Amino acid sequence: MLKTNGKSVRLTTADWHAPGNKENKLLVLYSRLDRFHQKICDVLFDLCRGTFIEKNYVCELLIPKQMYFPEVWGKRINYLLYVVFYDHPDMFWIPDLIPQVYYDVTYEANGLFVRVQTSFHGDHSHYGHHMALFEKAVSEFLKNIQRTRPAHEIERQIHDRLIDMISYDKKAVDSFNPFSYSAYGALVKNEAGFSNLAVCIGYSHAFQLLLQRCGIPAATIVGYAYIYGKKPDRPHAWNLICLDEEWYETDLCWNDIIDLNDPNLDASILRRAKKDRAHLTNIRHRYFNRTTEQMKDMNPGKEYELRSFWEGSYKPVVREVHIRCEEGLMLLKDMDLYNYMNKYLPVAKGVKYAYKPL
Repeated sequence: MLKTNGKSVRLTTADWHAPGNKENKLLVLYSRLDRFHQKICDVLFDLCRGTFIEKNYVCELLIPKQMYFPEVWGKRINYLLYVVFYDHPDMFWIPDLIPQVYYDVTYEANGLFVRVQTSFHGDHSHYGHHMALFEKAVSEFLKNIQRTRPAHEIERQIHDRLIDMISYDKKAVDSFNPFSYSAYGALVKNEAGFSNLAVCIGYSHAFQLLLQRCGIPAATIVGYAYIYGKKPDRPHAWNLICLDEEWYETDLCWNDIIDLNDPNLDASILRRAKKDRAHLTNIRHRYFNRTTEQMKDMNPGKEYELRSFWEGSYKPVVREVHIRCEEGLMLLKDMDLYNYMNKYLPVAKGVKYAYKPL
């Protein structure tokens, strides 16, 4: 076994299904776990933070023997590692980490325990450079947000500024840029030449992080999004936001359907978008503060058309579907992790701050 230089936590049978700490509402997933799983997340959070600072950082869990099942613990630790990541999108390096898990049986005065040690392979201290760039970008972004305004106005400011700043990374699938799958890619102009580029999960994590920094609870949903009548070909991510104790869903990525900075944008669409600002605003907010039920079937009307006296009307959006991953709904393979996390997310039913088309 390795020498433990990080957090050490003892789990008990009393922790199982015992109420967890619900004080930190910004950690949407963590606050909904029981005490048993929160303790594991505490260890994993310390491990991620320690690995960032120190090489060969090791944490451990002491689990009562009767609660230890080898076939499930590996998956459980991996799932909870992603709970930590999805609650802390500023820890953008977590998906790059490969957990090393070591098991040992230990006899103590109060019973038989399994010692589970966790560490990450390799030296990850180089992320200090990226973290400095990231925090600088976050700070610069928030300087332009009026944080004394009500929460729903802060949300709108962040949403609109991100749409103006981020461009969708169309090459991310073919030429993998890991930063495009994180808040880092969305917010940082980095030395690799990737400037404010992201795919859906990067949009979502950036939006979530900035809302959290403004004291607004938010989370990322992973599920399926596709044109009505068709089938999904890949997962999609969007956000869940809490305003005045009510929950809303927003899809920043799909709201960014018309990028005015895109040099390949059709000239006639660009002319319409610049002239018809009211309807462009509608298009950029069609998935802003919706209920879960509304997201399941969005059929846009004429208020989502771009209109021009000379060129006629153009509707860039069609009827679309957003459905969360959940048990019994497996439209794609390998979605178990997201099923696990989504079961802790509340259903969005808020209407007070829903977007009203102009």
